[in-house]
Amino acid sequence: MVTSMSAVLQTVIGAVAAIAGGFLVAWWQTSRADTIARTIRRAERREEGLLELNEKVTEVHDAIERVYSAAEHGQSTSQYQNARQELNGLHVFWDGRSVGVIPDQAVIDAYRTIIAAENERLPSGELGAARQVELSSGNEDVGQRFFRDLGQVLGQLTES
Repeated sequence: MVTSMSAVLQTVIGAVAAIAGGFLVAWWQTSRADTIARTIRRAERREEGLLELNEKVTEVHDAIERVYSAAEHGQSTSQYQNARQELNGLHVFWDGRSVGVIPDQAVIDAYRTIIAAENERLPSGELGAARQVELSSGNEDVGQRFFRDLGQVLGQLTES
């Protein structure tokens, strides 16, 4: 009787271990599948974000290139404002759509380079307003500086 009780106990222990092992394997497989699915979704969002960002940068580049072409024939404050407006649109896009889905350091560095060139060459705020006032004076040197600065920003957009 002790032998049969021992066999029953071993069978019960084996069954409990098999059930626990089955649950553990099922949990591990589900957890692994969830991790893989999250990784795939993150990669898809990154790819979509890169495509959208590339489209936006191309759009901004083309718009600033049009301003640059017009500035070859004479500079005006409206050109400065148009360039700033396009760059601001890029920043809104980056902050709203790209920053959370594109973790690539090279892309982030390229964006920071554009911002640095923009802040140095086509600043906003009080300094930008002062540059626009200077530009409206008709001074040829100021106009050429704007043309050169706009070209520098356009070059950064081209490299990005």
